[in-house]
Amino acid sequence: MNPSLAVQLAGKQHHFIVALFVVGYLLHAGLQVDAIARAKNNPLNSRMHVIAQNWIRMAARLFVSLMLFLWAWHNPSLVPTLLGYFGISLGAGAVAILTIPMSPPVSGIFGFASDSLLAYIPILKNALPAVDVAPNPPEASKS
Repeated sequence: MNPSLAVQLAGKQHHFIVALFVVGYLLHAGLQVDAIARAKNNPLNSRMHVIAQNWIRMAARLFVSLMLFLWAWHNPSLVPTLLGYFGISLGAGAVAILTIPMSPPVSGIFGFASDSLLAYIPILKNALPAVDVAPNPPEASKS
């Protein structure tokens, strides 16, 4: 397929491409929620409890991955250029794969993979440590 034709098709399917990216994200996030709920060392075996505890991290991961996806989608040479700044040179085949024209199936795969990669960032992966908030001790009455 002619690359310019692929870009034109992607432009006409903009909403579908973004929707499939989100579906890919939700599938990966759902698999993680299911794994957490099934873990033997997790006292909360309800998926809804896991979502209730982690919804803000899940929303943050969705936002970050969607912004990175849209940035890379509208700048196809972004990834090879960034890797070049770090001294990583790629062959023509690797550049062709990293700059593949966006289509609905590719966007779904990116959604699944980007959530998988963002799960390795500590603040977006692990639960925040519990904070022990003890009330102020009552003042001793002076007699």
